[in-house]
Amino acid sequence: TVSGVSKLLGISMAQYNSDAGARAKLDPSANLAVNGVGVDDVTQLKSDTQVTQIGVKDINSKIAANLPALLADDKINSIAVSDGASPFSLTQKQYSDLSAKMSKFVGGYAVNITNAKFADVDTLRTDAHVASMFITDRADGMVAALPALNNALGKIKDITLTVPNSTLNMSWQQWSQYQTTLAKISTSFGAAVSAVGADKVAGLVGDPRVNAIVVSDAATHISNNLGVLAQNLDRVI
Repeated sequence: TVSGVSKLLGISMAQYNSDAGARAKLDPSANLAVNGVGVDDVTQLKSDTQVTQIGVKDINSKIAANLPALLADDKINSIAVSDGASPFSLTQKQYSDLSAKMSKFVGGYAVNITNAKFADVDTLRTDAHVASMFITDRADGMVAALPALNNALGKIKDITLTVPNSTLNMSWQQWSQYQTTLAKISTSFGAAVSAVGADKVAGLVGDPRVNAIVVSDAATHISNNLGVLAQNLDRVI
């Protein structure tokens, strides 16, 4: 029998499989902490009431395919990747819900976040564990989020607007400043650009994304560019 205060016996998965006879002789109050457990063996150990702690160790692809369940399982107290810690993919909601459980990882971890919202960008940008983010959100929050998105360009892989062909209402300054950020949008969209100098209209009309241009300029500048304005009355408003 196992004696001592804790009565927690640490064994490997190999020992668990080979020493069934010895396990049968354990004091019923003794508990097992089984380490080196492959993902495929977790279900077997979960059904064993004597096993109170499971240390998972497996290849990245196996862990990735079962990550939310592994993190949520209270019996699993550690997770180690045997073939290198490539980033795991989690939705923003999964990552938020399971954040307290990510400490189970031994040796660090990295995640690719999908379905992130504009409101999540600042937090994800400063999270050292986040390798990349894929954003899916409504167009009406895009323009206000441009500064945060611009600061996180190194991590943002894609921006998907939930309603294709939405119109983004922005100023000329925003349009010109955030072109690299806007290029991350993979869905089709239009832009209504305001506060545009008359001499900037010729450049805007050549961009198929711009569907409306609001000119704001001195009368002399407008007069000097009257020809191009007159030729593009369908978009200059």
